[in-house]
Amino acid sequence: MLHSPASPQSRVSKQIDALDERESPDIPPDLEKDMRNLLQLMSFIKNSSCHPCIHKEERSDMRLKEYDSKLNLRPDVGGSSSDDKEKTYYYKRFRSLHGRIDQRLIHIRNQLTSLGGGGRTAKALESVQKALHEIDWPGGSEFMSIQECVSALAALDLVMTEVKDSFKELGVYNVVLFNKLDTIKSHSQIIKERLDVEYGQVGIKQIPVDGYLDSLVWKDLLAIFEGFLHELSDIDDKGMPTIHRSQEFQSQRYLLLTTVATFLSSVTATTLQITATDSDDISILSQTMNSLWLISLVFSTASAVFSLLIMTWHQSHVRQPDKSLPPWAHSLLKNGPTLTLVASVASFSVGLCLLSFSISKNQKHSMPAAAVPTIFAGTFSTLIFVLTSRLLFEKWKDDIFTTWNSLLDTLDRFFLHILEIINTLILIIKRLLQRNTRIRRTSVELSTYLEHSAVQQNSLATLDKHAFLSVDCMSPISLTSSGPEAWMSDYILQEEEKLEASNFENTLQFSPLGTFLASYSSGIVTIYAAKMLTRSFFLKKTLEVPDNDTVKQILWKPSGEYLLIRTKKLIQIWGIKLLHSSYEPFIEGTLVTTTSVASQSAHWLYDLPGFTCAIKSTVVTFNIEGEILKTYEFGNRYIRDVAYFGNQSILCLASPIISDSDSGAGLDKAAQILIFSTESKSIQRQIDVFSDQTSLSVSYSTNKVILHGSKRAVQVFEMTSGGLLTLDEDTYSLSNGNPIGEGNNITPWDGLSFFGKDSRLVMGVSGFEVTLFEQSHFRYKILHIFSTPNDDAKLKAPISFAASPSVPYMFAFGLEDGSIKVWSIQSDKSLIGSDPRVDNFVVHDRRSRFGEPSVSMGRYLTLPPPATARMQSV
Repeated sequence: MLHSPASPQSRVSKQIDALDERESPDIPPDLEKDMRNLLQLMSFIKNSSCHPCIHKEERSDMRLKEYDSKLNLRPDVGGSSSDDKEKTYYYKRFRSLHGRIDQRLIHIRNQLTSLGGGGRTAKALESVQKALHEIDWPGGSEFMSIQECVSALAALDLVMTEVKDSFKELGVYNVVLFNKLDTIKSHSQIIKERLDVEYGQVGIKQIPVDGYLDSLVWKDLLAIFEGFLHELSDIDDKGMPTIHRSQEFQSQRYLLLTTVATFLSSVTATTLQITATDSDDISILSQTMNSLWLISLVFSTASAVFSLLIMTWHQSHVRQPDKSLPPWAHSLLKNGPTLTLVASVASFSVGLCLLSFSISKNQKHSMPAAAVPTIFAGTFSTLIFVLTSRLLFEKWKDDIFTTWNSLLDTLDRFFLHILEIINTLILIIKRLLQRNTRIRRTSVELSTYLEHSAVQQNSLATLDKHAFLSVDCMSPISLTSSGPEAWMSDYILQEEEKLEASNFENTLQFSPLGTFLASYSSGIVTIYAAKMLTRSFFLKKTLEVPDNDTVKQILWKPSGEYLLIRTKKLIQIWGIKLLHSSYEPFIEGTLVTTTSVASQSAHWLYDLPGFTCAIKSTVVTFNIEGEILKTYEFGNRYIRDVAYFGNQSILCLASPIISDSDSGAGLDKAAQILIFSTESKSIQRQIDVFSDQTSLSVSYSTNKVILHGSKRAVQVFEMTSGGLLTLDEDTYSLSNGNPIGEGNNITPWDGLSFFGKDSRLVMGVSGFEVTLFEQSHFRYKILHIFSTPNDDAKLKAPISFAASPSVPYMFAFGLEDGSIKVWSIQSDKSLIGSDPRVDNFVVHDRRSRFGEPSVSMGRYLTLPPPATARMQSV
């Protein structure tokens, strides 16, 4: 009776069970434990080897899970936890994957050295290795440099196109690989732009690779490069050997041609030597025969040289002949060995026939003896010629078929493009007709409104909407306050309740380098100093406001060494420095000048050491010592806010003054943007805006100005083109279309400002919620909606807001009691953890760049109100 052998799993299980049942006090416990672990390991190995149905991908996933379990790492959903290993999970996974990709790239490059035309691909793969090494910093550093990462991603983006083109040139057409390369290219562009725009303004060189940045940079790249590694493995294991065999077959073909041509040339040279010794025979027959054999020798030598040249070219690393030569030259080089060999054989055959006639004539043999070899030679030559012609015809037919199909495809694409152009023109004409119809309908409604002054409130709202629809906000226009839009807005404001701006107070601001944080509360201006790396606010200094005046505006100079404080009655300029003594650092505040002037607004001059302010209908510029430089009068216009663009242009937000007695009542009237030329002393352009816009936020790097304060919408004005974009909160987009959407309930943000590198983002803050927009063509699309936690239900909404220019996503909220909440989102290492005032929290991004909600860890600290004793006060 035959017994089937027990499986490895059953044998190991029996050994483990026997070890459990055996009572042997002689075996030490440690040895018994090691034996159990060894038997379990053998069981796992046997199980893995006994299941051939497990696919390669599943086995790699199993190994990856085992590796993760050894490191005790778990992927999180875009956030981080308290475990340091968990924060660098994606980064560690990427570094491990990078090692395997690097090994594959090296192996493929080694195989390319033996392939013809592989030099370009090898260089492209070497560039990929360099780009990946730039991203994967050696030593496993937990800090990243933003600009270095942006440069590395830009290099990776550029090299992906070269890799794709080089593989196509090599003859590798792997659609999946090309899709992976395109995905790497697109994601590299997205991550590069996001890092550059959102984090490129960071003043410090390195920021921690925490949970959020770890997920932002390496999470998507990890998934993409896993597929890229799979395709590289497939090319390495299957593609390279296939190309190698194909090139070997082609080389063998030309090697055989070289051998045949060399043999024929040697035979021809031998026969030529024999006939050349007979110098007495100078007949025409003899001369023709020798000439043909010389021609045959030339053609056979040319065939051998052609074959050797093309074989050497195919085996070199440079571009192949079909990629570097014109079609006619490549066809000549490709078919040259065959054609010259056929010509050599034909010449040799004719010369051989003439030799037979010459021998018959000299030795007086019969002519049939010479005709027999002639017939055989002619037959074989004709057969070779016919077969060669057929071969060349088949090649030509195949080439012309491919060329013809390519020509047909080109014609199809051309006609499709023509049809698309025609459809686009038809669509444009339809839209123009619809626009003209809408304009005519708007004109009718306006005339109806003029005839019937007593209308209902709902019809007024409809009229206001169509009035704004008839204005092309993107074109450079010049409107006056007497236009229908201006007086209509005045009429609406007179009929409805007066709109009051709910903006944040301009009493909280970080210095340009992020060294200081200035705030105002209860008659005291407080300066906080922060450590550069940890951003822990460790020192403060208070500045007294004269005569208990109310501070309306705090503004740091772009260079950061001066602080402008504007009150109801005066403007002060303070010089602020952080000094280091032998004991401890301290803040030095020096009062530079005090200017007694009651102004509506103040801004630093862009390129001059001074400031400008709006005083009723006058714009005045001062130097740093408070001396008046220039004065500009605007007649019967009330200047709400002013921005000074260099020495040539002044941009004002103004409204008409009805009478001298009510200079402040201009806030209720129509508002305009005035572009005033300081050279010609005249207003170059006037553009009507929402009548309740109250203030400006200026970006000198982009030449843009945010107009805010209105409850209806936010508008962005561009100095260079004169275009006016309107922000619609309902759709979260800035567009040049309808500023008041159908049925929208517009609720403005409490604070608006530019954000990010070169002010390419717009940030709106409402309460403790931060919304970021990114410009895309002629609109601003939403980028993030950050909801910061509010643990204390009794905590009132903030009254002021500031964003740090040097720390990514560090915000400060000023509360009514004078305390400050400093939030550091997307990075839980920006605030020092040892500070007892620092707490952790989870930040929710309700609308990320890809439209999916995400979470990240952050920290916040609370700066208490300034002490009553006014420590270190001036």
